[in-house]
Amino acid sequence: ANDSVFRNYMTEFVDNKEINLVKTSENEYTMEILASLAGKVIAKAKGISDIQGFDLLMNSKTGEMLFDDRYNLWNNGPDYIAAEYFLEMREK
Repeated sequence: ANDSVFRNYMTEFVDNKEINLVKTSENEYTMEILASLAGKVIAKAKGISDIQGFDLLMNSKTGEMLFDDRYNLWNNGPDYIAAEYFLEMREK
């Protein structure tokens, strides 16, 4: 196995300069993709822009839970995450 896979940071080169991007979780990239996709599901259901759907998710308890490894919400697909968001909104 490649040691760099297990590092808690990623190196990128921007304008030929090395930049280390600190990650808070080994699953952060998966979480980010799922947040984007779940935001699109929310947007479509509400008839709003994808950015607005993403913003609603990220400002919710569901969005907070998605980025918290303790909940393992990232193990589910975007439709499940969007359904959790709508359930949260219904309970408010």
